[in-house]
Amino acid sequence: MVRYLVVRLVWLFIMLTIIFIITYYVSRVSHLMIWTPHYSFFDNIRIATIGFKEFMSDLLFGVVEQASGRETVQEQFVRAAPVSLFIVAIGFLYAFIVGVFLGILSAIFHRSWFDRIISNITLFFASIPAYLWVIVFMVYFTWQRDLLPGLYPAYPSDIGPPPISLQMIGLIIPVVALSFYPVAMFAQLVRGELIEQSTSNTLVLAKAKGLTPRRALLKHTLPLSFLPLIRQIPNMFTFMLFNAFVVEVAYNVPGIARWMYHSMIIEIFDSGQFFIDPPVVVAVSMFYAVLMLVMTFLSDFTYVLFDPRIKIHSKKT
Repeated sequence: MVRYLVVRLVWLFIMLTIIFIITYYVSRVSHLMIWTPHYSFFDNIRIATIGFKEFMSDLLFGVVEQASGRETVQEQFVRAAPVSLFIVAIGFLYAFIVGVFLGILSAIFHRSWFDRIISNITLFFASIPAYLWVIVFMVYFTWQRDLLPGLYPAYPSDIGPPPISLQMIGLIIPVVALSFYPVAMFAQLVRGELIEQSTSNTLVLAKAKGLTPRRALLKHTLPLSFLPLIRQIPNMFTFMLFNAFVVEVAYNVPGIARWMYHSMIIEIFDSGQFFIDPPVVVAVSMFYAVLMLVMTFLSDFTYVLFDPRIKIHSKKT
């Protein structure tokens, strides 16, 4: 177990290093090709290699000129990353709880009208992208009903952040929009596993001991149904991360996505010009890479919590 853990951590570090190097060269060379078009591609690679030390200094201590003022990359990252992470975490928790609950209800009332309604509704909401749901919610709940803010509430930097209550209200639209697809996937996955486990020998034995079908289903088969659910957690979390990137820009959420957007587009006389700020691109890319790899790493070890029969080793014995 310990050896397997060490090997996985080493590979995690190697993967992050490779991602960092690739992201650096892609962003740096793209930046150079915009501002020095007379240089060749290989000349830009050579310049990027020579300027790696200067880039690391900019990444750690460099000042970025944006609408929020002169700030270092670290200061902007510390301000933007928690917002994006909070939206995805709240949305993922909401999707997991609601999806598992609906999946259990569908399995208990299998082949009933209630089961068909839940399945059809969840699949319908999941078939529409999250950014379209943001637009629909903005049109209906803001412009027609005036119940929710049309954009994420924000105050000027000299005033400070808006009240917590107003920020929480502003999170309703992006969180709900991000949760529709994961809710449907979790519900269908739990439903399918519980129905499949309903014919297993374990459930038949539990019924023979006097347990009711529903109690046997929830007590004996529900923990086993979480195993394929755990395998989907990194995929759903990654899905919500990338969808949050578009949702944040559409809803003007001051998170990682809007920070990267403003680092790539410079407004000049009410028009836009494409621009690449390598330190910001690398910081944002590493943020997403670390989250995805860590989620995959943690999901492997949660298997043992739900099924003690699963043993983790560094190699086959």
